[in-house]
Amino acid sequence: MRKRLLAFTLTVLIISAILPSIHGQENRPAIYITPPPSKDFPLKIYVYPTAYDLDSKETFTCPHQDELVAMFYDALRSFRKTVLRFVDEHPRYSKLLEISFMNVSRPEDADITYRVIKYHGPYIAYTNFTGAWTPYRSEIYVTCDRIVGKGSEGWAKGVVFHELGHALGLGHAKQEETEHGEPEIMHHIPADIAYDVYPSTLFLAALHELYFRHEFKEIYEVYTLPEDLEYKMMIPYDVELQQLGEENQKLKEENEKLWGYLRNASDVIDYLDDEIQRLRGENEDLRMMNEALKNQLADLFGRFMVANMTIQHLQAENERLKANLTWCLQTGLELGEKCNRTIRELVRKYNDLNANYSLCREYLNEYYNEAQWFKMWTLIITATAITGLIAYYLYVRRYLREE
Repeated sequence: MRKRLLAFTLTVLIISAILPSIHGQENRPAIYITPPPSKDFPLKIYVYPTAYDLDSKETFTCPHQDELVAMFYDALRSFRKTVLRFVDEHPRYSKLLEISFMNVSRPEDADITYRVIKYHGPYIAYTNFTGAWTPYRSEIYVTCDRIVGKGSEGWAKGVVFHELGHALGLGHAKQEETEHGEPEIMHHIPADIAYDVYPSTLFLAALHELYFRHEFKEIYEVYTLPEDLEYKMMIPYDVELQQLGEENQKLKEENEKLWGYLRNASDVIDYLDDEIQRLRGENEDLRMMNEALKNQLADLFGRFMVANMTIQHLQAENERLKANLTWCLQTGLELGEKCNRTIRELVRKYNDLNANYSLCREYLNEYYNEAQWFKMWTLIITATAITGLIAYYLYVRRYLREE
């Protein structure tokens, strides 16, 4: 049991020791490599003097032929200069200095050929090779009308340098930028980049591996940058000196401006002294004004609080009045409706009374005409009756006397 536990513990320790290194290795910059066209130096170069139309299989005159050829030779010179700086900083890669180039007069004698072409495919430039396990020739093709003027000058040069990397045996890098944020020339170069792009330490260390150390088992294999090698772009010394010279010129111009400022420093200081005195006076005035404003602000704040309380009271009163007004409006509408009904009823009764009054007047008119004759006969009868009574009274009285 103890032996099994000991074996298990040792296995865990071994795996834990291996895994971090593997993980760290996977995170390191890496690039594909393939067997180079030749390991006999100098590498032979042939540049076609005329452009070639892949569709018609005929030569043609490219207006950018000379410029594109000049970019290729500039890439060869820049390669040599970057190797010199890389070896100067990392002497263990000194065998890279053996890589050199020479022109030949025939394409079949060349290790690398370079040709300007016209075709309707998707690429602006590409590189072909004719074999893998035996010496072969790398063939670089750049399009006549898709590089010059289609991006910045640094991008155009970077495209040609990128294809030179393929011709030397490098594939594409797995990362876009170096540790310093510089474009990796074997991955992707922005079309609007404002400076020239040069090979990285990964580019140069991979070349050293595939030309002087590596034994290939597959056509394409992966090379990983060593842990102790910083991942950065290798700028040639002369380019860096030129950049430093431009920066130095800017510093000189800035220095002249500063000397001009210093020559006027005395006047500026006197002016500043006067300005300081003036500002001190203004500051004192402002301080007094600030105190007065503080008092006014406190007073205004008190008034604001009173006004706020008044507003709250008025808002409450306004709500109460709104409620009363709503009630009055509802009550008024109800009373108005009752008044309308009463008025309509009174109008109806008035119309009935008016009709009755008219009937009464007609009846009275008729009755009055008939009553006139009735009154006359009544008077006559009444007068006759009274006369008879008087006569009877007188007769009775006279009769009584006589007795």
